[in-house]
Amino acid sequence: MFVIAGIGALAGLVYSNFHAPLVLRPADPALSTSAGTSSGASTVSTSQTFAPVDVTANQQFGLEITLEQSKALFDAGAPFLDARTPDEYAQLHVAGAFHLTADKLTQGKTPEALNYLDPAKPVVIYCGGGACDASHNVAAVLQQLGFLQTHVMKDGMLAWAAAGYATSNENPLGFDGSQDK
Repeated sequence: MFVIAGIGALAGLVYSNFHAPLVLRPADPALSTSAGTSSGASTVSTSQTFAPVDVTANQQFGLEITLEQSKALFDAGAPFLDARTPDEYAQLHVAGAFHLTADKLTQGKTPEALNYLDPAKPVVIYCGGGACDASHNVAAVLQQLGFLQTHVMKDGMLAWAAAGYATSNENPLGFDGSQDK
């Protein structure tokens, strides 16, 4: 029994020495102050387009952002990602939001939503708010994939809808997620 536990501890130690820990980091405020340019982002022709994001120089956003900061990024054309369950997303989500969970990002397939995102520009991720960690999980994985400006709307979908901001129950990609590559 002790031998098996020792082997497991040794394997864990070796693994942790070769793999950097997954740590959420705040977005770089310097990057949030300009629109930036796309460098090699994948594109797929679609009717879904986003206006260039141009956040004024006096606005600096960290990892967790308020409802008002989220709305400012929405108005500037930043894409939103819904990290909740498929049923919750189908019922109601931020207008134009893509459904993207951490599971979809870690299954070895490329979710189609990634074709519409520029890693150098802001992206807002949300879930139910409060104790929901789904948005933070997606943000962590996106940061590992090189996304420089991930922001978590800490108040979540219920606060967005309660504020009367734009919502929808239509999928902007027109698919159920099963076509992810």
